[in-house]
Amino acid sequence: MPNQRAAQPEEDLVRLYLNDIGKYALLTKDDEARLAQAAEAGRDAAPSCSEPTSPPPPASASCAG
Repeated sequence: MPNQRAAQPEEDLVRLYLNDIGKYALLTKDDEARLAQAAEAGRDAAPSCSEPTSPPPPASASCAG
């Protein structure tokens, strides 16, 4: 005998969520590794982008004497 109770709103939201995520392909092992490397490269580059750079030396301060 099938269950005759009415679906709860939460169940509808879960069903919608599952249907939505089912539209997209999962990452392959290679895709996941590539994205992780890109994220790490971005994370490692972030501090160097925010560090202040020293201004270039004045033109009169050359080492040529």
